[in-house]
Amino acid sequence: MSQELKLAWLQEVLGVGADEGDTPPESGKARKNAFTEALSSAENKLMRLFSTTKTLTDGDTGLDTTRIKDDLAYQRKALENAASITDEGERQAAIERINRRIDEIQAHANALENARKAVMGDSKKAPTDAQKNKIYQQALEDFYGLKLSVPLLMSNTHLDRVFDMMGTVPKGQTGHDKLKKLEYTRDKGWKGSGAYGGGEILMGDFGDATGEETYTVDGKALPANSFDVTMLHEMGHALDDEKKIMDRFQGLDGCGGWVKESLASVVAAMLKEFKGSGPAGATLSDAVVESAIKQVLKGSTSLAVPQGVDATEWNALLSGFLSPTVRPSCEAAEPWFNPPPALADGRCYIESYSNDWWSYRHASVAATKVNKYQWRSPAEWFAEVYAITWLKRNNPPTGVAKEVTEFMFKEA
Repeated sequence: MSQELKLAWLQEVLGVGADEGDTPPESGKARKNAFTEALSSAENKLMRLFSTTKTLTDGDTGLDTTRIKDDLAYQRKALENAASITDEGERQAAIERINRRIDEIQAHANALENARKAVMGDSKKAPTDAQKNKIYQQALEDFYGLKLSVPLLMSNTHLDRVFDMMGTVPKGQTGHDKLKKLEYTRDKGWKGSGAYGGGEILMGDFGDATGEETYTVDGKALPANSFDVTMLHEMGHALDDEKKIMDRFQGLDGCGGWVKESLASVVAAMLKEFKGSGPAGATLSDAVVESAIKQVLKGSTSLAVPQGVDATEWNALLSGFLSPTVRPSCEAAEPWFNPPPALADGRCYIESYSNDWWSYRHASVAATKVNKYQWRSPAEWFAEVYAITWLKRNNPPTGVAKEVTEFMFKEA
């Protein structure tokens, strides 16, 4: 914050430098002076922290603190914004949030410096690739409690980026019981992708980690580094698992309006849709249509004409309803990338994984969408929104429910 801006704010909001006749009551001055001290304390913390990051990059230490510096720059901007808040309670709360975040960034930076010293001693030389991996591995294990498992001879783990992503979110969203292990695999089937399960994150081979993908928030395109956003995505799964976030809120319109389904409930919804749509083949009995829907949803790709059923009517059912309405919901059709049509009940029905059926509210898509994969399941919905908001320091889509935005980035 510039001295001019600070002085102007002190004069306007705190009464410092105002005419004597404009001096507020003593109790008000005391409260405002306390806030001035809190503001100065936060500024001093920022200055010390900028000094810490400078130490980390002095000489040729080979450590990239760009993400830390970006976070610090954001906190400095947040301090300037706090100066314009007129409500005393909101102003104080803003400063407290900023102070907490600065403390977290300081601890994050200290962990990296301590790990560097443990590996490199007093040397200012750039670490070898092996030493650099050791530095970040030690920082991740010591500060975030994250145990690593890396295949022999796999060097492109990008642990520096993992450390950056862990430090991007609030400390309270890391180091919990559902985020204890990071495992890498060289299996080609996992190339450029990740997974989460049972408190462990699995990351595949991302090569040089320069790949990008695009998210969209409220119409704004946000390019995202694939490694970074995948790491945050899996961290989002871990947090969701720890806090049971979507278990509690998945049914809200602002969370996708998800409902757990079964094969039987999806068949019933599809049959109701068929009977209400009046397509060709409508003279077929409910039993025949229900059986056909069930076979398609169970993965059948070729259906023979049932005995006693008119072939013309049967073919009309196949082409007029089963192919355009039922089959797109199956896992094999990747309904998250190729959304199935919304039924008359306003819902889209999908097989997220084998025999794992869900539906979501179609009207929720426009107001909460960040990408297509988000619509695979409630867990993926949360992980995708969580990842892009923290990576880009961008507010969630405006339609996202407040019950879950408390776990996501929100502009100060």
